[in-house]
Amino acid sequence: MVNCVLFDKDGVIFDMEPVYARANVEVLGRYGMGLTDEEYFLHWTRNGGTLKGFLNGRADRDYDSIVKERREIIEGILRKGVPIIDGAEELLQRLRGSYLLSLVTSSHKDVTDIALEETGFRRYFDNVVTVEDVLRGKPDPEAFLLAAERLNADPSDCVVVEDAEKGIVAAHRAGMKSIAVYSPYTENNDFSLANVCVKDLREITLEMIASI
Repeated sequence: MVNCVLFDKDGVIFDMEPVYARANVEVLGRYGMGLTDEEYFLHWTRNGGTLKGFLNGRADRDYDSIVKERREIIEGILRKGVPIIDGAEELLQRLRGSYLLSLVTSSHKDVTDIALEETGFRRYFDNVVTVEDVLRGKPDPEAFLLAAERLNADPSDCVVVEDAEKGIVAAHRAGMKSIAVYSPYTENNDFSLANVCVKDLREITLEMIASI
């Protein structure tokens, strides 16, 4: 019986891709390295690349400074307003009280904390798992299993809501059910392991979750 719902953060609750894109373009520009929107989309969004991978040995001496400045840019953007995915708060409001809720993200704790504080969304979640809490990121199931453990829940009683293939794979490996939410950023992903696929969070109902 499903009693817990685990949410990814980026692309499911908050629309963070434009924020990350802007931060990467700005910080790399400071160091004389141009980055177009298309390059960002191909390297980061479509291929799941990293900053270190994009630099590929360039600016190794400045890497720590680049990371620090990028984080500061992201935090500054979020302090001015956190972009929320359509239907996210309404869904959390519908589920709160009927299910235990967890936010499970590959993002850093400081960025996650700002997003939750600025929106007031922390009140919806019984626990939050960030990249600092685990040794292995998605598609490894460690983060989802940790969230279930903190909720005192059996993995088979958890449903994961994700917008990325690696998250759906992680849920499957954890022995959890999953709902894939289509996103323009992950349209090429394989969601065949998901129990249900939806185009919009507003399609997710209490009845849908109970029937999975």
